Amino acid sequence: MLAVTERQLRQWERHDLIKSSQTFSLMDLIALRTLQKLHIDRIHPARIKLAVQALRDRLSGVDDPLRELRVIADGRRIRVEIKRKST
Repeated sequence: MLAVTERQLRQWERHDLIKSSQTFSLMDLIALRTLQKLHIDRIHPARIKLAVQALRDRLSGVDDPLRELRVIADGRRIRVEIKRKST
């Protein structure tokens, strides 16, 4: 499904980006896909961790930005796209 190595999973675990698990839910796979894309775009896990923490601090109601928001690389920067609720 996702071509993520065990080594990469362990690195993300060490940076507290994912929790250690033998199985993954659909939401976990969304987070893993996001991390994989950021990795391909050469964003270091420490920078991802800082961005995730900043999002948690600034956006009330967002507990897990990698699962709940669209987080993408924009060059060497991390960008977040938030869908607006239609009224």
